Amino acid sequence: MQSKSVGTPLIRVDGRAKVSGKAMYAADKDLARICHAVIVPSTISKGTITQMDASAAEKVNGVLAILTHKNAPKLPEKPGASDANRPSARKLQLLQNNVVLYANQPIAVAVAETIEGARDAAESIRVQYAKQAHAVDLERRVIASI
Repeated sequence: MQSKSVGTPLIRVDGRAKVSGKAMYAADKDLARICHAVIVPSTISKGTITQMDASAAEKVNGVLAILTHKNAPKLPEKPGASDANRPSARKLQLLQNNVVLYANQPIAVAVAETIEGARDAAESIRVQYAKQAHAVDLERRVIASI
């Protein structure tokens, strides 16, 4: 069975607006009371954060907050048996401590009025680590039980 649409030119109703720069995209909408967040990833694959300086980030124009393990809301530590779906039951709890478990792990979040402000703030956060050797076992085979 052949399709009539394959190989047939289609009329793009939005084509002229797109090529002339007049098309509106979601990012072009100016929404009231919106903020933007940019994640700061770790630059090591295993270790601990020994120092984090966010003072320059906090001075960036339009910054609303810089979240780190020092000021992020803490999740409950010990869920009960009936609380298996609570956030504290998750194996990965971001921004809860200074431990880095994997490369590019989120270690901070910059929140600002504009995406540019959030990006500038995230890039200005300075982090020092106590690096540890990471373990990679390329021979290990993980078999999922079905």
